Amino acid sequence: MNNDKCSHDEGHGTLRQRLMDHLVGTVPEDSAICEFNCSKTECSNDEWTHCQRRLDSLKKDEPADG
Repeated sequence: MNNDKCSHDEGHGTLRQRLMDHLVGTVPEDSAICEFNCSKTECSNDEWTHCQRRLDSLKKDEPADG
């Protein structure tokens, strides 16, 4: 009976993954710091454009000139 349960669980895992893939989109890199590492819930366009935390994060992701 354990074998049946394992295959049943795997089926749910696949369905769950498909649902998550469908419902949860990829966050663009320039917004990721805002989505995951900021305590503010909303910013004006001007605040977002000049946000030092966001700009510093983008600089870290740039390849170093060499």
